[in-house]
Amino acid sequence: MSVSLNAFFATCPLGLEQLLCNELHDLGAQQLRETAAGVSFSGDDALMQRVCLMSRLSSRLLLVTARAEITDAAELYEAAAAVAWEQWWDGRGSFAVSFEGVSPALKSPVFCAQKIKDALCDRLRGKYGRRPDVDLSHPDVKLYGHLRGGRTLNFVLLVAEMIPAVAVPLSSPRGLPMA
Repeated sequence: MSVSLNAFFATCPLGLEQLLCNELHDLGAQQLRETAAGVSFSGDDALMQRVCLMSRLSSRLLLVTARAEITDAAELYEAAAAVAWEQWWDGRGSFAVSFEGVSPALKSPVFCAQKIKDALCDRLRGKYGRRPDVDLSHPDVKLYGHLRGGRTLNFVLLVAEMIPAVAVPLSSPRGLPMA
């Protein structure tokens, strides 16, 4: 029986990418690739849980749910509607979509985030008979769209936000506040 591998991206503070890469390798990650402020890698659900529980360097763990090549708003909507969001989320609770990247035809990240939101709502309404709630301030589920090179779109689901051990402030002797 073969275990399916997911694509992940773990974020970290700049300059800690190599340390994070080594940590993820030790946790069992495969196909590791360092980038600015993070490491992309693949692994199964058990690895995802280990990273969430044991990583001392990662600040966020993101699951890459799909990739698509797009050129305009219609293709953006179609690509987002084709993602099997219900595989990871049943539409209960609230969500928010953020988007980064631009292209000649897709100049507004806010517009792009709204197109993804519309496609996701339409798909989940068709699947479950209800429209998920949108909450931009305190969503239960965070989704991201990243447009790279003006054509390659990555859909990403936030799995966890962690507090890296290296970011925890040190206390002074006897617990006195640090100056």
